[in-house]
Amino acid sequence: MHTFCVLDMSLSYPSRSAKLSLPLFIALSIIFPLLTIISVSLFHPDRPNQHHPTAPQGRIQKLKTLNVSLLGLGVSLATSTVIFTGVKNLTGKPRPNFLSICDPDLENTERHTVGGFGAEVSRLWVMVDVEVCRQIDKGALRDGFRSFPSGFATSELSQLPNLKENRDLRSHFGIID
Repeated sequence: MHTFCVLDMSLSYPSRSAKLSLPLFIALSIIFPLLTIISVSLFHPDRPNQHHPTAPQGRIQKLKTLNVSLLGLGVSLATSTVIFTGVKNLTGKPRPNFLSICDPDLENTERHTVGGFGAEVSRLWVMVDVEVCRQIDKGALRDGFRSFPSGFATSELSQLPNLKENRDLRSHFGIID
């Protein structure tokens, strides 16, 4: 059960549209890395110190590199999505604009009070549950409690291990250790 205080100023920001749209997010986190992996794996010329005895073996090596890279990208994105979704649902931290999403019924806070020492100061200075919200859309209300961790940062950071573990792809950039 998620609780909050209707007088919490950190939850009182106005609602606004997303800064990063979903199509742009998909392009930056999936399509751009996918195209980069394909172009580097298939079209980047071999480094001079790499020796492929025959052209078919070189093409086979490039396809193996492409396969490993794409599998790594898929596994890293899938794993991070499952983990960050679980953490978001587990923590349930409200978004900064939660009160504008919730639209709390301030006249009936007593019925939804779950605790708080501030009741002597003000009847609104208490912790209330989500039943005080007049929001009809339960999906929007549920999404209002999914502030942490950032999905954008998680999806981008998930690709670092893929780059670190893939020596063939890194060797094209000359950053192999």
